[in-house]
Amino acid sequence: MPVGFHVLVQLDGTKRRTENKPVYLHDDVVEWDDGIQLPSEPSAKVQLSVCASFEFSPMLGNGEILRTVDICVGDLLDNTHVVMFSPTQGEPISPCSSFLITTERRRSHKSDTASDHDDDFDWEEPSDLAQLTDQGHDALLRYRDDPRKESVAVSIGYFKHALLICPSDHRCHAVALCNLARVYFIKCQIDRESVGLMTSISYYREALGLRRVGHPDRPGTLLHLAEVLVYRYGKVGYEEFPGEIVELASEVQASCSEDSHERRAVDLALQTYALHKAIRSSSLADNDRLILGLRQAVRDIPDDYFDKPQRLTNLALALWIRREVCGNLENLDESIATHEVAMQFIPCGLDPPTHTQLLKEQANATSAGSSWKVALITAASLVVPRFSIYRALCERLEALGRVTDAIQCFPQMVDELGEETNLHGENLEWFLDFRYRYSEMLERFGDVAMDSQRHDEALKYYLVVLPIHPTNTQRCFIIRSKVCMANGLWEDALDHADESITFDPTSPWGYKTKHAALHGAGRYKDARQTFETMLSKMAQSPDPQIRCEFVRNALRVFTADS
Repeated sequence: MPVGFHVLVQLDGTKRRTENKPVYLHDDVVEWDDGIQLPSEPSAKVQLSVCASFEFSPMLGNGEILRTVDICVGDLLDNTHVVMFSPTQGEPISPCSSFLITTERRRSHKSDTASDHDDDFDWEEPSDLAQLTDQGHDALLRYRDDPRKESVAVSIGYFKHALLICPSDHRCHAVALCNLARVYFIKCQIDRESVGLMTSISYYREALGLRRVGHPDRPGTLLHLAEVLVYRYGKVGYEEFPGEIVELASEVQASCSEDSHERRAVDLALQTYALHKAIRSSSLADNDRLILGLRQAVRDIPDDYFDKPQRLTNLALALWIRREVCGNLENLDESIATHEVAMQFIPCGLDPPTHTQLLKEQANATSAGSSWKVALITAASLVVPRFSIYRALCERLEALGRVTDAIQCFPQMVDELGEETNLHGENLEWFLDFRYRYSEMLERFGDVAMDSQRHDEALKYYLVVLPIHPTNTQRCFIIRSKVCMANGLWEDALDHADESITFDPTSPWGYKTKHAALHGAGRYKDARQTFETMLSKMAQSPDPQIRCEFVRNALRVFTADS
């Protein structure tokens, strides 16, 4: 969240910037009265950029460039000049829609040219520190537009380097600390882990020590530290220093006006903190009071306020908690409906586990005694990604032990959405992981059918599994061998089993497949030798699960020989 706005002026190869102005919730206009001394040549070029800043003072780097205009001095000689901005593809969404420039003719003397520039502007001296900071922010902004983990990792690299070269007594040391703290916090949220939060917290605490009472960036640092502590409390369920969150928030409330972004953000942090406490206590009375306050807040907040989606999400979670405590399906319905409204504001920006959990609950309520397809039809009107609906259903069916239903649901998802569903991050990891588990389940079903001499049924399962595995891999050769065995093509099955052994001679699974093919072909002596080779490979394996499989197979052989 930016703390202010400034104008970056590039003229004659130099960069200067105006005063950094804070913006309040009800402000429609930001006004700068900084003077710019322009050259007298009408064809001279001036570049003006409206920028959002991440700190008040001292600033490090340019911040986020929202709008840029290149203009000739001659175009500014009409006393007032209005620049209208029409965002192009790839530009950030910004309320900055126009720019009014007022000019005034003056006689200039060479002797006071430099002083005019120096008095009115901060000079932006090029430095490695500022460049690294801008590069770190740029990578983070790329993540906002296209949420890939790689962008966050790149941002961490730049901010780490910036902190490394920034001396502890440098005036921008606190800025470097906060930048790195912020990106570590974002990484923890992406990875769903809490260990790295202490790194973020320690950097924010160090920066807070440098920004004493009265520093313009102290409220922002207090706010960000409180937000990380609230998130950590939601993850681990305890506070390192009880009362610290409330103490930090109280200082922000005392130092910021009610219409400031910092004040609204810290109120939201306190509300989220109260939600986490209600979850931990399972107190129905506390949760009901929280729901009343959340409903009132959601009604009162205009749709264009930054905290509206998160407050809706908090209300959805509070209603879901009430449903968990009371078992009231009406609370579940209202929770899902509230979450749908939140998704309309930022369809891809909400916490995926939140709506996944809600969808799981709905899937549980609608599919407990009926077909999973009924639950899919019921969820058709939800304003959530179709993939999320399928994911919730697959996970729920698997958890209920309805493996056959899960096996039917997953391929329908692939048929409807296609394998190239533009998935990334956590969703891509889930898709690949579930597809692997799905193929294992199908192969296991095929093996059971094969052992029972139901060859047609086994073939059906194996043929579904085969395209899932990349070609020319051991798993692929093994599945091909099983397909041939199901068709009674024993020599072809042996060929594919030998290919799997050639691919990885240390793995016991190729030998296991070859043993089955030899046995099916009636070559029992060769089959026994291959089985013994399989046992030796199991015994030599570094994998403890494979060694356990060796013990079970060895005992089976010992019992048969006895």
